[in-house]
Amino acid sequence: MCGLIPLIHIQGSVPLDIFCITAFCAVVLRVMVLYSDHKGDYLASKLTDAISPRQLEGKIQEGVRDNAANMICAMHIVHIIDVSCMAHTLQLVIRDALFTQSRDETLVKKACKLVSHFKHTEQSCCRKREEGQKTCNLTVHKLLQDVETVLISC
Repeated sequence: MCGLIPLIHIQGSVPLDIFCITAFCAVVLRVMVLYSDHKGDYLASKLTDAISPRQLEGKIQEGVRDNAANMICAMHIVHIIDVSCMAHTLQLVIRDALFTQSRDETLVKKACKLVSHFKHTEQSCCRKREEGQKTCNLTVHKLLQDVETVLISC
């Protein structure tokens, strides 16, 4: 299994009127591989690459981003009003709360190491993990790996 590939995905919400009720449908505008450093000016150029072909300049009401300084910088460069993603903020708060106790920090690090091991050997272990869960009459679950939010200034 190869390493993680850094991606940026641009998503929009489009209002749909269904039976006189307005609902919003999420639409992925573009997914791009990040080849360069994740600095604000580079990310701004990627945002521009996604926005310009669709002629969306001036039509974006708000951009939701993680808490990283580089994304804040990118949004400001392309003049998009931005708000922080609640899920990213909550993840940071929970991580800080877990790591205030050294015992909990050790436990979380061991769990992350275990999940990382199984993620890297997923093809060979996936079948065994599922068989073990079925044998124990457990619901078959996949392992989730926590990815830290990286703060990089522009």
